[in-house]
Amino acid sequence: MKIRSTGISAALMLAVALLLQPAAGKDMPVPAPKPKPADPKARPKPKPKLADDREKPKQQLAPTKVKPEPPADKPGPAEPTQAPKETVAPPPPTQAEIFQSCLSEMRSAGMEFEALDKVSDGRCTLEGAVALQSVATPAGRVELPARPRLLCVFAVKFGRWIAETAAPIIAAHAGSSLKTISTGPGLECRNRNGDSSGKTSEHARGNAIDVAGFELTDRRRITVGDADLATPLTVALKGLRTSACGYFTTVLGPGSNEAHKDHLHFDLGLHGRSDNYRICE
Repeated sequence: MKIRSTGISAALMLAVALLLQPAAGKDMPVPAPKPKPADPKARPKPKPKLADDREKPKQQLAPTKVKPEPPADKPGPAEPTQAPKETVAPPPPTQAEIFQSCLSEMRSAGMEFEALDKVSDGRCTLEGAVALQSVATPAGRVELPARPRLLCVFAVKFGRWIAETAAPIIAAHAGSSLKTISTGPGLECRNRNGDSSGKTSEHARGNAIDVAGFELTDRRRITVGDADLATPLTVALKGLRTSACGYFTTVLGPGSNEAHKDHLHFDLGLHGRSDNYRICE
């Protein structure tokens, strides 16, 4: 009986030891085995491939056609250049148009005249002429009884001198208004100073006029070359002669030469290289 009892006790002790072994293993850590030194002759093991989406074949997209752009530095096709249009100058005015424009200017200035267009005196023919009859001035209308035949452009200049200068000077110095002006015929087919030879006078071109005297509204008269004039009229005559140099290229009178001892001569002849050249004697 003791043998059985001993056998049973030994068996129980063995079972208890086996039950307690896992618990003891938890409390006492088991040392990890030391790594073996790498063998230099051993080949490295290939890394295992990761089983993820990278192993899946990518979906091939259809290529998109892109229209190539021309390089920025390459110029495009040049536009056809048009030849510059030539500026056509308007045609110069005709003599008839110039004459009509001059007549319109005379009417605007208050001048009375007869349009002659073409007029002759002997072998001299004048185109674009007028017969000047009277001129409106601030002091009243001034008559020209001789009706001088003049180039229209000269008649404009002479009429302006009467209205702007002669009439105001007479009114200021003589105390009376200018009524009439005694003149020559204007157009005269002759040479200068009436000589039988030499240069043609500006009178032959209707580009000159001779003034012999002035009559006032109080019936007094200023005669060019008369030395017995009263003092106020003498001053007026000097003013008339001097002022004319601002309108005409040539002004001659008593003292300049024998041919002009009794009248004033006005013309618009070009005696120098420009129309600024003046002869005032």
